[in-house]
Amino acid sequence: PYRRPIDSMRMRYRANNLAQFLPLNALQSLAAPGESYKLALTAGLLSAVFQRPHSSPPTENLLPNPSAVLSVDASTWADRGGYVDLDGDGNWWIPSGRVFFHADATASASSELGEAVGHFFLQRRLRDAFEHDTVVEYVNDLLPAKTTDALGNVVEAIHDFRVLQPTQLTDPNGNRSFVVFDAFGLPVASAVGGKLSESVGDSVDDFADLDANLSLAQLQRFVASPQAQVSSLLKSATRRFE
Repeated sequence: PYRRPIDSMRMRYRANNLAQFLPLNALQSLAAPGESYKLALTAGLLSAVFQRPHSSPPTENLLPNPSAVLSVDASTWADRGGYVDLDGDGNWWIPSGRVFFHADATASASSELGEAVGHFFLQRRLRDAFEHDTVVEYVNDLLPAKTTDALGNVVEAIHDFRVLQPTQLTDPNGNRSFVVFDAFGLPVASAVGGKLSESVGDSVDDFADLDANLSLAQLQRFVASPQAQVSSLLKSATRRFE
């Protein structure tokens, strides 16, 4: 009775000068991804499912005017769903949010292009469907080191460049978590700690390379008697994986 949304995806690209969006289904050389869309609600789905049946007709239509509830309206962000009707045919899509290559929201297209070229086209700012920006900072133009959302919440990461993964994360409340990796780059121990100014929580400070990479004899002893090895293997961490 209605067309069910499947994994339908569409992409809108930014022109090679980053000054504008290209039309849907259009692409030019050196264009950059700008925003993607995933089909969420079809016109048939809205008319067949979003109904409230009654003991006697007529059935109540829960969304008599879908655009008044689903579409984006800059004057009433909090009261709208953020969906987009790309083709004006009653099919509503979820936008991924826009991607920018400059951290400054007021930067011109030419400045953004210069920043993109100088930093390997790293995504520096992400804007969601409700016009809220999240800024990303990188270390050595390689790995994300800090994100700041529209409310000022900050998440920071310290990376282990041997395995190219974060070894310490600090959440918006200042609480830290730690990970230790073995020679293969697999996590072997993790710890949940408190803030930098506190002496609470667990730690991986007492892990050395030999502790992260167990010998065959150590593994055999663990298999033979796990409980007896807990203290020596876990140390000050919260969890240990073997």
